[in-house]
Amino acid sequence: MPLRAIYALGLLVISLGVVFVLVGDAGVETSVFTSDPTLTPLPPTPTPEPVGSSDKWTEDEASPGTWTYVSDDETVQATITEQVLSLADAATYLGVMPPSDDAAAPTLDMLNQFYAQFEDALTQLPAGQPVPFELGEPVIRLFGSVPVALSRLVIEPGANPNFLSGLDTTFAMIEVTDGTVSFIQQQLLGPKNDDIYVDFEAWLTTNAPDLAAGDEAESEDTEDAEDTGDTGDTGADDAEAEDTSEDTSAESEEPTEEPTEEPAADADTNADEADEADEADQTADTDAGDTDAESEEP
Repeated sequence: MPLRAIYALGLLVISLGVVFVLVGDAGVETSVFTSDPTLTPLPPTPTPEPVGSSDKWTEDEASPGTWTYVSDDETVQATITEQVLSLADAATYLGVMPPSDDAAAPTLDMLNQFYAQFEDALTQLPAGQPVPFELGEPVIRLFGSVPVALSRLVIEPGANPNFLSGLDTTFAMIEVTDGTVSFIQQQLLGPKNDDIYVDFEAWLTTNAPDLAAGDEAESEDTEDAEDTGDTGDTGADDAEAEDTSEDTSAESEEPTEEPTEEPAADADTNADEADEADEADQTADTDAGDTDAESEEP
């Protein structure tokens, strides 16, 4: 190898050494990166869902089937109404056609029709006009292990002359028996409020099992009430029987006066008879004395 080539190679090695020294002083990692198989990326922490409270809904005793939301804010006007309707009446209420007989989920079928009507209304809005409402796509969710079909409708304040303050309402339906449903509507007069909606979901979790049972739950409550009444009547009967037995025992323990009085009467009678006998004897003696006196006279 020529001497010139040896010098060039030496300069190259020295230059590379100087570069590595300068880079190391600057704090740059110069070692070869190898992936560590023990390090795995952590999944993002899910945001916990808010927990509602069914206790904030109070049933109106004057209007059965109606619950009112209890809040410190007096301006909040939120209610829940529940009624058992036939499929035909529920469809009429929503302004849709009754579900077909072979529908897999009649309640979801009616809400899907309701949703489609709003989608058609959106296509008729002028270009650029803001959407005046928000309708959630109908779904079936489990509340207390009971399938519930529901859809949420929100109308922005001022978008509708009938609801100038806004409207936040949810339609929910639970199949009770063949041909009937429990129709539930939660309604808030005002802007959208997710906290009240979460409390409504908590109310569904608490009440959905009883609403799905329908008449069976009511009949069980009636039977329990009757059993309680029968138990009370039986206790009253037992108390009366005890009182009767006590009266009978008291009467049996009272002394009988008649046997005592009868011997006294007999004694009086015997005494009277003895007096009469004595008087008869005295009369006889008197008569005998008179007879003797008469016989002695000359």
